[in-house]
Amino acid sequence: RDPAAEARAIELLERFGLGDRTGEFPGTHSRGMRQKLALSLALALERPLTLLDEPFNALDIESQELLARLLRERCSGGGAVLLTGHQRDLASFLDARVVAIRDGRLHLALPGA
Repeated sequence: RDPAAEARAIELLERFGLGDRTGEFPGTHSRGMRQKLALSLALALERPLTLLDEPFNALDIESQELLARLLRERCSGGGAVLLTGHQRDLASFLDARVVAIRDGRLHLALPGA
């Protein structure tokens, strides 16, 4: 219902290097390419809260850096991002607050912990 979302999705696909692959079926793409497609579609919606499950998985370093920039931009623009991840350095990479689940309870993770 957001006409601008399609244009944003196309722009994100271009930034992720998939702009020339829009006519292809996702099933023919690698896991990393499908991840970039999914992220482009999700981020194009520009909702106040973006939920992402393991968004850095299967991405090459360049795409990880682009995604980190996009997420920081989303947050600095007033949006919020909640994501899951298992990479230890993810918090410092994103300059983000980290909440950990231990023994079924949420804990604010301390820097370097």
